[in-house]
Amino acid sequence: MHRLQSGAGRKVQGHGPQVGGPDGSSFDLRVGNLDCEHDAAKLQRSLRDVPGIRQVEVRPTAGRVRLEIDP
Repeated sequence: MHRLQSGAGRKVQGHGPQVGGPDGSSFDLRVGNLDCEHDAAKLQRSLRDVPGIRQVEVRPTAGRVRLEIDP
């Protein structure tokens, strides 16, 4: 398990990498205090701009983020 402290007092925990398909890896992350659509949309926009991230799925009601990255 990986842990890091992100902005606005959110704690991120994740398990990964895991195989996310034939040519990439995916990470499933739990994000503490992620409970509103506004914050989820902001997080998703920010992560889409990171080189190497192919797909981002943010689920605020579950407090989860799934990332698919380039190998």
